[in-house]
Amino acid sequence: MKTIEMFKPGILILIGIFLIGSLVIASADESLLEGGDSFNNAVQIEPVSYDCTISKDNPDYYKIINITPGQKLIIKAGIPAVESGSANRKMELSLYDEENQQLMLDKEHLIPDEIGTLTVFRTTSSIKSSNIFYLKIQEEIRTTDDPYSYTLDISIEDCFDADSQTDAGNIFDTALEITPGDYKGYLEIDDGDDDKDIYVISMQSGENLDVTITPKGYAKFKVIIYDQDRVKASEEISANNGAIVRTSYNSSISQDIYLEINKRLISSDKEYSLVLALEAEEVTETESTESATEKTSVEEASTEEVSIKDTHTEEASGDDSEGLPGFGVVFALGGLLTVICLLMRR
Repeated sequence: MKTIEMFKPGILILIGIFLIGSLVIASADESLLEGGDSFNNAVQIEPVSYDCTISKDNPDYYKIINITPGQKLIIKAGIPAVESGSANRKMELSLYDEENQQLMLDKEHLIPDEIGTLTVFRTTSSIKSSNIFYLKIQEEIRTTDDPYSYTLDISIEDCFDADSQTDAGNIFDTALEITPGDYKGYLEIDDGDDDKDIYVISMQSGENLDVTITPKGYAKFKVIIYDQDRVKASEEISANNGAIVRTSYNSSISQDIYLEINKRLISSDKEYSLVLALEAEEVTETESTESATEKTSVEEASTEEVSIKDTHTEEASGDDSEGLPGFGVVFALGGLLTVICLLMRR
């Protein structure tokens, strides 16, 4: 027991060192001093906040990976205030795709005592299963406090369609399968390539599909329904910005149909609600009565035909039985004539 008590202080000290070391490592992971000097050796970063430094001669290059379809990447750079007497600051924040093509640019020219924030963002579609983006940050003016520090905040916003964990397809082959219900969807054409959502819905013969699209805000949409052969069956367009779009389709066969939703105009309002109602075709009372009447007529006709057939059979049988007495009379007359002839001879 005494031996254990002697080691207790040492064990507690080791645990304390371990915890402090873990916190230091975690903090170090979220602190970034400088990026790479080109796209080829860009420093990979995660969706957290960083403290960085920048100078005119050394732009920072960063890389963000594994952005999945339906996610929005948001990057913000915070520029601290320029001290009085210092030169102006002019920072640029640029976002690139994995082919190093510029997607978005934001820049800020600050005078002394001003602070600034630069923001770039991108919403991914289903065109790629995973996306890589590059970030370039540079200062165009040599300041008296060159290099200077800034903050970099990386975040991801989920904009998944129809309660899924992805973006509805942009083409028929990647259409998202859904069932009747109420859903929420997103489309981005001003800061992404998510210009359409395509859904696939199973229908049975005789069922009717009602579709209602309600924009959130003042967006304008076009809604198209295609049959199983991807032939356009109907098309509706918002009457004006923010107008609700309604369309329907009745299927004469059992099939999978496609529903395509397009955003017509560039707008910050990207969200829409989707309501799908699927009902079997109702049989009216008149149709039911006509069907029953037709069935009764067929049954009566069948009964009458059987009755007529039976009557003909009976008549044929009756004719045969009545013919027998006629032959008896002939035989009787023949016998009588024979007797008369014999008597006359005597």
